[in-house]
Amino acid sequence: EILSLVRGLSLDEEDAETYGIFAEIVGDSLSVRGHLVPALHQYIHARKLAESSQKAERVPRLLRKMAFIERCRNHYPKALGYLVEARARLLDLKKPAEMTEVLREMALVEEALGDFRGAVTHLNEAVDLATESADRSALSRSLLALGSLESQHGHLETGLGYDREGLRVAERSRDLTELAHAHIVLGADLLKASRPKEGLTHYD
Repeated sequence: EILSLVRGLSLDEEDAETYGIFAEIVGDSLSVRGHLVPALHQYIHARKLAESSQKAERVPRLLRKMAFIERCRNHYPKALGYLVEARARLLDLKKPAEMTEVLREMALVEEALGDFRGAVTHLNEAVDLATESADRSALSRSLLALGSLESQHGHLETGLGYDREGLRVAERSRDLTELAHAHIVLGADLLKASRPKEGLTHYD
């Protein structure tokens, strides 16, 4: 439906900014549907349009989304390259919320590459940044990612501690989506810790 809407618009050919916004929306829709390569092409196109329309502040978010696609395709070096560029650009833009998301995505790529220490470092940076900016949703996601990472590497009690803190933050955020996500992550890590009864309570 989004694609048909975009195709029906009669936009000025020089309106690169508007075209870039729609290209990103189409990329998001394709990504949700699991059409990774077409989504990546849309993000690349949106990035070019953002650059040409002098909207460079939109580029780090697009780079992060491109990295997510490449991570899903197991192209980890490409994903890491996009994230390194996004992080460098954000140092000048001072957008803490986006920097938190970039650091979290970077940690997931590093974990996939076997760099546990690097992943923990970047997740701790994300937690600190989200705490400073009082972004409870970003803080909850970062704590949960850190908890899941620690649990996957056998540090079960440490991981559960981060998970529980992520759950507490999600409760304070009053965002039901974040809260549901927190219960799922905590439930999964409790199952890893051979505590199925507690885990199923969180799933419920």
